[in-house]
Amino acid sequence: NLAAEKKLTAVTEIKGLRAQFGRNHVNPSYIETMMKMKIVVVCQRDHWEGHYRLMEALLSGAMTMTDPQHPLPLFVENATNV
Repeated sequence: NLAAEKKLTAVTEIKGLRAQFGRNHVNPSYIETMMKMKIVVVCQRDHWEGHYRLMEALLSGAMTMTDPQHPLPLFVENATNV
């Protein structure tokens, strides 16, 4: 039983702040949470594919999964390490 052998944690709550302040300032709670994660799932809104969440997830060092987007950011290739 994997759950008995390893402690699994899922974070589904909002970390940091939303709206204008959240877009213009870094919240330590958000960064600390990102740095602890092993897997990050980024769900992008239509027409918002260029926002920073994908790059923040990649920079955290976690395995990052995102919905399909076209085109991917420059130098990012599907199914490869960055």
